[in-house]
Amino acid sequence: MQAPWDLTPNHVPKWIEELPLSSWQELIPFEPEPQTVVQVSFDPSSRWRTGGTMPEYKIKVTICLSDNRSASTRQFVLKGSSNPKEALFYSATKSLGCPVLPRLRHIWLECMADNYNWMLMDYYPYHQDPSTSPLKMVSSMACYHAWFWDNVPDELAASHWQESEVLPFTGSSNALSSLKNITVLYEELCREWQLPPLGNHLKAAVSDRDSLLHDLYSYPKTVIHCDLHDGNFIDVGKEQLGIVIDWSGACVSVPFFDLMRTVDFLRTYYGCDAETLYSVYQLGLKSHGRSLGEVGEIAMLISKARFIFEVIRLTAGMKLLARKQTYDAQLWQLRIPAWASLDELNLWVCGEIENLS
Repeated sequence: MQAPWDLTPNHVPKWIEELPLSSWQELIPFEPEPQTVVQVSFDPSSRWRTGGTMPEYKIKVTICLSDNRSASTRQFVLKGSSNPKEALFYSATKSLGCPVLPRLRHIWLECMADNYNWMLMDYYPYHQDPSTSPLKMVSSMACYHAWFWDNVPDELAASHWQESEVLPFTGSSNALSSLKNITVLYEELCREWQLPPLGNHLKAAVSDRDSLLHDLYSYPKTVIHCDLHDGNFIDVGKEQLGIVIDWSGACVSVPFFDLMRTVDFLRTYYGCDAETLYSVYQLGLKSHGRSLGEVGEIAMLISKARFIFEVIRLTAGMKLLARKQTYDAQLWQLRIPAWASLDELNLWVCGEIENLS
């Protein structure tokens, strides 16, 4: 089976040139003539960006008239994806006009033996400015949160859109299960391992879990990206908003886990101030007629989301210890390391209990 990264220039024109001239007229305005030719230049060694896990290629499309007059040229991106959710996302949102989504021009579903979906999208040159890009990233997040706020496309309302591969187990049902089970797991592990006592803060959260979860999950649902960082964001220069790409891990949920993850990234790698980022996010929501309250309220909600995430993470680690298993590849997004021994995993569980207590 041929890997998408092994494509040759002969493959891409075959797909693209099947598009009728009327489709190209929408993309590259021109007056068609009987001998109009579509020429596609494609370099399979030229990836659009580094760090992406799916094949993404820059292509150059030139419209040549019968006597080579007025040739028009434009660049696009041809993106492959093995995740059907991403193709569905772009298809479902194509006509909704969200300004921070890349513009989808055409899609080929399962057009190769490996069932990759291929999408033709507008090309956006990469540009990053450490002084402004983090703020634009948060503003762009506020934009798509507001855009789909209680307005999720019907195609994305299915049950498998309620969880993300990137932020797993953060749906309300899994959060409730973790808060219910943590004391049971704790008592089970204490029969074999020495663990610190559960602190009052953690005990209070467990006993008042319905109220804690209601504080977060009663907010309107929207589309969340779950992995917005500088590799999935294109700063387009002077514009106030950028372009958010790579929606393969997106899901439908409340916005807090999305904001928490991106704020943590920007604090760690850009030295950004969390309160400043919350303020930018708040202003972004308000510019679209939405609100989650003042900056202090947003910070409190993020703090609750982080606490729930850490409880889910701790519970997953405790289950590993109960099964006498030092690693589970399905938990990598919860940032649970691969431990060399059960004793080391036990020490990690002890540290997490103390942090949450």
